[in-house]
Amino acid sequence: MTIPVEPDQITPAWLSGFLGNASATVTDCTSTRIGADTGFASQVFRVALSWSQNDLGLPASLVVKLAADAGNTHPVERLALKYEHEARFYRELAASIGTRVPACFGVAWEREPPAIALLLEDLDDATFGDERAGASRPQFEAAVDCLARLHARWWGDPRLDALDWLTPYGDLPAQLARLPGRADVFFDRFAEIVPPELVALTRRLGPGDAQRLARLAGPPTTLIHVDAHLDNFAFRETPDGVRAILFDWQGTARGLGVVDLALLLNALTPAQREHLETDLLQVYLETLRRLGVAGYPQARFQADFRLALLRWWIGTVNGLGSPQVAGWTGRQAALVRAGIERISAAALRHGLGQF
Repeated sequence: MTIPVEPDQITPAWLSGFLGNASATVTDCTSTRIGADTGFASQVFRVALSWSQNDLGLPASLVVKLAADAGNTHPVERLALKYEHEARFYRELAASIGTRVPACFGVAWEREPPAIALLLEDLDDATFGDERAGASRPQFEAAVDCLARLHARWWGDPRLDALDWLTPYGDLPAQLARLPGRADVFFDRFAEIVPPELVALTRRLGPGDAQRLARLAGPPTTLIHVDAHLDNFAFRETPDGVRAILFDWQGTARGLGVVDLALLLNALTPAQREHLETDLLQVYLETLRRLGVAGYPQARFQADFRLALLRWWIGTVNGLGSPQVAGWTGRQAALVRAGIERISAAALRHGLGQF
């Protein structure tokens, strides 16, 4: 089946063939682009559907995720890897993931040229996370619980090693190699809001730190999302409280669960971190233990979390010191300063200046 590359190729005939529903066909559809200002490495559309039969409980809308358009600045090789990871995640892992993810109604993917089509549950009844606005305590607790359930489900599972596409976490030597040049640009842009302890830390880091950071690939190894920031969560109110749904699975890897946890908690404002972070870390660790994870003591967990924060600080400097940032506008540009202030508060709280 042909994989669409443009929204006008999402037609009733294509949807009917892709969905393969023997009881009803799509008679009409309307596509609306969503998430265009969020940095997605894909085109994402909400597609309203009309069916030949309306009494079968079929969805009134779906989300269709296609390959990036021509204006995307990600390298082609990186896009190809992202599409493979997400396609194979939904084909091979999503049904037994251990936490809530969007239901998938169809997957098509090609390596050359890189192309993907995902038909996913429309989460329009949920509240989407917003990295800039932050989240409430119940939402943070739900997101932490979501991550802990994912990590507990795959903790030390040998089946992960058999998935040749699921690589160990981290391109840490490359991250450290580009750090000096990116740091110069980063500090030129943002020096006035970076604490001096973190400036000194960044200048000290070099290739010799790769071995220490390699610990983030495990053991203990689990399935990690890698991009578990608040924008990739949605929240639903249920009779049992807030429940989180985790989406955008393009970066999956094998590694330490704290990689995901530290990135999520970077959305805490400095004030929230003071009175929420300890509780949220405990929610994560207690959920792991309740779900059967053993042999991960508090001290090891805290040390791993601190190391994950260091990794995300390096990623912040490299990312915001890159040429692409100069052209950011809208929501992406508005996130920058808040993001630096939040991760700086986390880094100081956990003593990264002493690394």
